[in-house]
Amino acid sequence: MNAVRPRAVSLAVSAVLATALTSCGIAPGPRTGGPITPETLKMSSQLERNEGHTESADMLADGVVDKADYDRAFNNLVTCMREGGYDVSTPAINPADGLTFLFEYRTQGRDLHAMNDHSLACETKYWGAVSASYAATNEQRMDEPVRSSVQVCMKNLGYDVPDDARSFRAIAGDPIDEGTRDRYATECLGEAITRLHPEIKSFGISG
Repeated sequence: MNAVRPRAVSLAVSAVLATALTSCGIAPGPRTGGPITPETLKMSSQLERNEGHTESADMLADGVVDKADYDRAFNNLVTCMREGGYDVSTPAINPADGLTFLFEYRTQGRDLHAMNDHSLACETKYWGAVSASYAATNEQRMDEPVRSSVQVCMKNLGYDVPDDARSFRAIAGDPIDEGTRDRYATECLGEAITRLHPEIKSFGISG
């Protein structure tokens, strides 16, 4: 049987929730610091170009990362992995944000550590900056059954969640100012996805 390694985008959810997450240090997005704006995306494009990441640089160059860019970046990642002799599962939409892809790397019977090294190189060149920029600059809408479950869970913990809160951050609040609320929201989200989407073994929270 081929070994697989789940991939999750951005912040990994607490392992207490029996959600098996594995991540490696991919580029977290635009590396210019501060809010992500069209100008910072253009600056990030130049940084990517300076490192020889031409494909990612081209997608960031106009200051906008749309679904077409995201799909192209994923296809570039898949091609890179397959050129190394590995495979990538068909992506699923992340119920935590309704936006990003969830997928797994497959070793094809080869060494897992070698695949980790290869995937890191592929992600850094083709995926990290574009995928994180896409998640940060496009509207996130949590899967409705998951959102409803998280809302009930948070209310049971004493937190008011308005019905129009559709993203994790809208539900959790500022992670700096409300660290406890953020932690509870993460736990509620993990429980909801584990129960409502048992087929998903790994997921992430963007933003």
